[in-house]
Amino acid sequence: MIEHYDDLRDVRNIIKSDDDTLDFKEISQNTLNKSILDYENKINYHNKNFKESQEFLNLSLNEIFDNFTKTLILILNDLVLFIDNYLIKQKNTNDNMLNDFLGIFIKSDRLLYVGLFLILISMFIYFMDVSL
Repeated sequence: MIEHYDDLRDVRNIIKSDDDTLDFKEISQNTLNKSILDYENKINYHNKNFKESQEFLNLSLNEIFDNFTKTLILILNDLVLFIDNYLIKQKNTNDNMLNDFLGIFIKSDRLLYVGLFLILISMFIYFMDVSL
């Protein structure tokens, strides 16, 4: 955040004229530029903190469970739409069927939760197999 203030000083020096007199329009423009830079710095700082707080390792178990269930529901909804489009209505051609099917599982942040789901399923199957 400090480097942005150094850039702001450079902008002020560039905007000033040779005789160091500024008219009202230049002063208002400088003020506007400064407020925009300050606002952008605040937004960038908050976005960075928000992104860091949303990383998987920084989430609590409750948040991970909530995201896991939401992700599974979204995957199931997309699978229903996929089956409806490709198998029932047969609207789309089969050229990109595999890409669309795999795309359901790897959209945005879903891949991590799909892996977690596969681990849980494999543990469940293992315990069932051991108990027999």
